[in-house]
Amino acid sequence: MITKKIQITGHFDEMTFYKWIMHRSGILGMKVCIQLLETDRIEFQVTGHSVLLDAMEVACSLGPHDAIVEKIQSF
Repeated sequence: MITKKIQITGHFDEMTFYKWIMHRSGILGMKVCIQLLETDRIEFQVTGHSVLLDAMEVACSLGPHDAIVEKIQSF
């Protein structure tokens, strides 16, 4: 298992994106710890298998239907 920090910036409803992240991580069997939740930035740590971490990062770049994701970074 690997842990990554993911930072998403853009314009979105933070609670909708939070629920979306939690739902997707549950489907992928990952553990998520939200560190920052704002209308223009979300930061969280996610733990899981490396291939699934990449899938989560790609999924977050798309986000919920009403989200505008400007940038996604992982550390």
